[in-house]
Amino acid sequence: MLNNLKYLVYEVVLFISKIRRNRQSLDKNTILLVKTDELGDYILFRNYIQLFCDTFAFDKKIILIGNDLWREFFIEFDDRPKIITTYWINKKRFKREMLYRYKFLQGINRLNVEIAINFVYSRSLRIDDAILSASSATTKIGYLGDGENVVHILKKYFGNKL
Repeated sequence: MLNNLKYLVYEVVLFISKIRRNRQSLDKNTILLVKTDELGDYILFRNYIQLFCDTFAFDKKIILIGNDLWREFFIEFDDRPKIITTYWINKKRFKREMLYRYKFLQGINRLNVEIAINFVYSRSLRIDDAILSASSATTKIGYLGDGENVVHILKKYFGNKL
């Protein structure tokens, strides 16, 4: 019951954050990458960033949304050359503080990117899918995932909904 109520509150905050006050034109030259996993997943992912940028996005601007826990590693490893902007999410605050959640999602909504890609395999409806849903991207790409981070009662809604 409590998880259902949390999910409802999260969905209301997501809906409100998508209300556009000042529309800007779509930036067709920008890709949003979402990687909110923990440190070990980032270590494996960091080599892919360069490959992705050189192969698929050599003429695009890249915006990365990453977990605040691995921000220092990102800076230390100097993975920044291909990424023009980074947004760091504190997952605990994102789940607990609705004002933080609202402001973060609203900021993502205002980015006006063409493509948003979620690189998280064990997707979470409350974090990763909420970020992609808040994005104003016309194309949203993500793994079907394994459903490990989805509360049992919500698994019937989990799937190809980005």
